[in-house]
Amino acid sequence: MAQKHKKPIIAFCGTLELDYATIKKSGLTAAFSIINAPMSLENAQANAKTLLADAVANVMEIYGRI
Repeated sequence: MAQKHKKPIIAFCGTLELDYATIKKSGLTAAFSIINAPMSLENAQANAKTLLADAVANVMEIYGRI
């Protein structure tokens, strides 16, 4: 539906292991890891809410929505 209406489709994930071509082939506009520094799985899970909020804020800054 987003593609039909020419809207970007952005994915946020813990660890991003896909290359650009695979991301584009999947129909996504872009994909971002929320992990901003080396950290343990436990630390990432415990801080997922903050990590996600920070990643979304960074992307939305590009779109001028903050």
